[in-house]
Amino acid sequence: MRLVKSLALVLVSLSTLVLASPQEMPKPAPELAKLKVFEGAWEGTGTAIMVPGMPEAKWTAQSTYAWVLDGFFLQADTSVAFEGMSDVMRFREFMGYDGENKRFVNLMVGNTGEVALTTLFFEGDDLLISMVPKTQEGRPLLERGLIKAGKDSMQMTMTFFGLDGPSRDGVKGTFKRVASAKPVPILEAKAIAPVSPEMHKLGRLVGNYEVAGGMIMMPGAPEMKIKGIDECVALFGGGVIQVQTKGAAEGMPGAYESLGFYGWRPDANRYIMSYISNMGDVGTMDAWLPSDNKIVAAMASLRMGMPFTSRMVMTLDVDGKVKSAASHSCIGEHDPIKDFWATYKLITK
Repeated sequence: MRLVKSLALVLVSLSTLVLASPQEMPKPAPELAKLKVFEGAWEGTGTAIMVPGMPEAKWTAQSTYAWVLDGFFLQADTSVAFEGMSDVMRFREFMGYDGENKRFVNLMVGNTGEVALTTLFFEGDDLLISMVPKTQEGRPLLERGLIKAGKDSMQMTMTFFGLDGPSRDGVKGTFKRVASAKPVPILEAKAIAPVSPEMHKLGRLVGNYEVAGGMIMMPGAPEMKIKGIDECVALFGGGVIQVQTKGAAEGMPGAYESLGFYGWRPDANRYIMSYISNMGDVGTMDAWLPSDNKIVAAMASLRMGMPFTSRMVMTLDVDGKVKSAASHSCIGEHDPIKDFWATYKLITK
């Protein structure tokens, strides 16, 4: 079992940990076979009308899909260039299967500053559907994406549904499989939207940390020592903060790796932190900076089919670097417990 708590505000899936044994490592879900059609490199062309009344714009795109985190997630790196525009949209997605909630998911981050975890739906084996609530000019908007995937081509349509008026197809395009594509420079991509003051403030976290502490898997379980490294980097000019955790638990085989992404949600006046791991964990936490030296994050979800809640508090130093963290959780009918605690040592800025 990979029994380390994510040191990046990621709460380990208790169901995976409890059901696995030291001799039986968690394995990717068989449902992931439906995503294999996307593997490889693609080039696309199409048109877009992002705002009603605006002229149609032509675009070109390239995408590469490859399995990461021990085969639990299919990572897609995409760049989209619009005719007559110098800015290029770049985004990274992680498609996977949420075994706890029996659903396909997509975690997307982009140089617009967006961090979003959405549910995906398959109709048959070749039609992938997404329904994403958004806002446009302060008004709610629903974005429906359809991808019809074949062996060597994909047809995609993005339709927008507003509060009133008819729906409209905003984006249409075709992707063709290619032997290879140019690397999409995700980590170096610049922001194409203003970075919020809130993200600039959170950016003080950036640095590499040595982490040591302990965790309790569930009520009644013994304490376990954990250690690891958190690498906290700014993406897209600071519009997104990525935290990569690599660690291990004392006496347990295997290693744990997770990726967490912070973004700012102006519509909700809070941070969002979505995460995935090499155990198939996936989820989202809401986070706040109630003071200059604290980060508070909370989530509610299911664990082993039971209601689960968790709150984590991170303490920061005067420079905004992490000093320590602790979380308390509650599952089912059990009393709340302190299930994670750690100290952080900054090793590189």
